This record gives sequence, structure tokens and C-alpha cells, in this order.
Amino acid sequence: MNLILTVGAGTGDNPTVDSALWWAIETNKPEKLFLVHSAAEGSLRNAQALGGMAGEIGMETELHPLNDPDNLMECVETIKRLAEKAPQVTKINGFSGTKTMSAAAEIAAIEAECKELQFTTGDREKGTVKSGTARLETTNPGKVF
Repeated sequence: MNLILTVGAGTGDNPTVDSALWWAIETNKPEKLFLVHSAAEGSLRNAQALGGMAGEIGMETELHPLNDPDNLMECVETIKRLAEKAPQVTKINGFSGTKTMSAAAEIAAIEAECKELQFTTGDREKGTVKSGTARLETTNPGKVF
């Protein structure tokens, strides 16, 4: 299974990798992980950290930077291009990043007819999901319309 995960910079109060992002990776246990992130320092740092953690457990990982994480078409095209490699085994999680990145994850999942669209949710504190409260909300993109 492939997982495409959007990665943001996080909140200013929390300079470490969001535990809910790593939880989503561990829960899905993808064979291949695609991290879509902005070029902003925090987003790049988080994507590199997650990629390193995934690599340590033998997970194949690719980082895909966005020039403009608020450009809907760029975000959709990037995520859709990755999803179309193997849509029947691809899950997309648009939990982190800009609102535009999350919307693009939804659109790309529908257009590429992916296996699953998911969002990580849970109790929030200062803009991040509190450790131990994360859960996945999943949808079959083919049933949206």
C-alpha cells in the first residue's frame, strides 16, 4: 500500500514533528510513503524528519516539495500525479499543511480514484492533535459523488 501524506510546518509552539503525523504513518504501515510538503523551513524540516524515521524502519520514502502550497492546481497536480502511479493501493491523508493542501488531497483522491481518503483527527491543543487521541476518519473517494 502507498500513503501520500501532506506535511505542514506545525505550530510555532511545537518545533518537533507532530506525533499525529507519525502515528498516521505507523497505523497505515505503507510500503511506500510520499511526503508532500511546502518549501517553508518548518514543513521541509518535518518532512525530512518523518522521512528519516520511516527510513529507519525500512520504509521507502519520497519527499515532494510544493513551490506554492496555496496554489490549488499545483497541489492537486502534484498529489494526483503520485496517486495515479497505483491508485488501487494508494491512500491519501490530507491532515497536515495548508488548507489548500488538504483540499487538494481530497480532489486528487477523487480524480485518481484512490483506494481511500483519510484525515487524522483527535482532541486538539494549541492547533495540534494531542498525543494518544489520534484516530483516522476514512472515506472511499469513489462514493463522494
